Amino acid sequence: MVASTVIGPKWTFASQSSPCYFPPMSQDPHLPSDWPATAKALRVTHSKAERQSDKRQEIVAAVYSVARACGWEVLGMHWDKYPLSFHWAELKHGERRFALLVHESSPFVALSSEIPDYFNLVFVDDDRFTSAAQQLNAPFRLLSAADLLQPLTEDDRAYVRALSGQHARDLKYWQPETVGDVIFNWWD
Repeated sequence: MVASTVIGPKWTFASQSSPCYFPPMSQDPHLPSDWPATAKALRVTHSKAERQSDKRQEIVAAVYSVARACGWEVLGMHWDKYPLSFHWAELKHGERRFALLVHESSPFVALSSEIPDYFNLVFVDDDRFTSAAQQLNAPFRLLSAADLLQPLTEDDRAYVRALSGQHARDLKYWQPETVGDVIFNWWD
C-alpha cells in the first residue's frame, strides 16, 4: 500500500469566522428551521452557485487530510467530467475502493460504495469520515445516505421545476426518485 501524500504541515480549513465555515443545516440562517434536512439539501445544492472546482486546492487538501485521518488512501481526484453534476475522489481502504462525491456547485459531499459509472451510486455513511471532517473543519458538509435516499416530494419536484426550463425538462426526462438522484447525477 502506498502512503498518501502529506499536503502541508497542518491544515485548519475553516473556523466559525471563516467564509468557508458551514454551520450544520439545522443552524443555517438562510433556511427555514422547520424544513426537513432533505428539502434543505436539495435547495442549497441548487441555489449556491459556487463552482467547487474554483476551490480545488482547498477541497483536495481537505479530502487528503480527512482520508488520512480515516486510514484511507486517495487514488485520484476527478474534476469537471461531463455530464456529471459532481467531482469525485477515488478512495481505497484495504482492497475496497469507493468514492467521495463533491457536488459541482455547492459545498456538499457524499460517500458512495461504488466508483461512479453511469447511475450506479450507492450512498453510504461512515462515522470515521464524519468525525474527521468535523474535527478538521473541512470546507464541505457530508450528506447522509438516509437524506440522499429520501423520496422526492411533490414540493421538491416543484422547486426543481421552478429553477429553469432545463431543470423541468431534466426532471421529466430522467424521472429521479430520490434527493440523491437530483443532487448527484449524469444529466446532460
